[in-house]
Amino acid sequence: MTQMFENKVDLLVVDEVDQVIKLPGKYASSKQVLLRKEKPALGQVLVERILGVDTFEINQREMQSEAMEQVRRKKERLVRSKERKQAKAQKVEEVKETEAEEKEEQKQVSVTGTKRRDVQLVVSSATANHRLRNLISARSWVSHPPVVLRDSDLIKIPAITQHYCLVIDNEESIRNIKQQTSLGEENVHQSTYARHLEQKALSNKENPWVADIMSRTIKQQQSVMQLMAEVASNVINYMQPLGTVILFIRSDANSRQFTNVLRSYGIDARDIMDRYERVDCGSQSKSVVYLATEEAARGVDIPDTELVLILDVPKNIASYVHLSGRTGRFGRPGAVFTVVPVGKYGWYESKMQGVFSSLQITVQNAPFVE
Repeated sequence: MTQMFENKVDLLVVDEVDQVIKLPGKYASSKQVLLRKEKPALGQVLVERILGVDTFEINQREMQSEAMEQVRRKKERLVRSKERKQAKAQKVEEVKETEAEEKEEQKQVSVTGTKRRDVQLVVSSATANHRLRNLISARSWVSHPPVVLRDSDLIKIPAITQHYCLVIDNEESIRNIKQQTSLGEENVHQSTYARHLEQKALSNKENPWVADIMSRTIKQQQSVMQLMAEVASNVINYMQPLGTVILFIRSDANSRQFTNVLRSYGIDARDIMDRYERVDCGSQSKSVVYLATEEAARGVDIPDTELVLILDVPKNIASYVHLSGRTGRFGRPGAVFTVVPVGKYGWYESKMQGVFSSLQITVQNAPFVE
């Protein structure tokens, strides 16, 4: 495969590079980090093959280097421990701690020893943090210091987009998200509300709206899909969008089953990848509804998207930015409805309040619910 790309590629563009590499999370365990080195993402392997970089050789060197580094750190800890004991006995200051982790990450730049092909590389992502940029430099993706173009305005939510959040307590209670109050009032409210939800959970252990998302039973998941589909239908009927509608569901949800549930409520949702197969969809007079996951919609641009529904809790702030950013583009108006379960002790509602607060989003109250 390496020979196939040799001297044939002058420019390589990698969009959503964070999804191509898929770095372990900030709080990933050492076992998870090691597993990613042993089994790198296929997209990363492909890019590095095109650049003439041996992924597995670099990973092997990095693991050997890290093993040696761990031995060195262990020796240093023993020495420091001994010095601290001596310092304590002599009543002097303790020895200073070692340097920051960020400097240790930069040491990886010298471990690759790989000669890179002369290919111009352009990578893009709205969520490329310093760890990702350091790794790109460390793995010989660039032969010179990279030129980083950043514009904080590009990752802000357009002011023209309207945001709504509906919280489901149970099958009979759907409401607007509670607005954050002052700290004292919020603590009193949350403690009272937590007790209320705890009593609900104890009285109905099968309530899927207070269950953890990752541990729902099949019966609970079916109840969630049923009510989510009903809410989506009500929102679409109320908003009467003229442009495209995108329904986002969790990556682990059964999209085929959910499509059938939506159809029972009169929503003919299509897989978002069908947009490439049915080029005439945008010319239809009736609004087109697409069903997608966050991963499937990466890099997909549908300019006439007027309404986005996020059904269930987004993974994090960056996830919400990506999902809601499918609408409100280039000065066009758009609306985003997030529909979430309340969660045990109001956890998921609290999480969404934090997302909106971090992004400085003013959440509107949907007039058709309490």
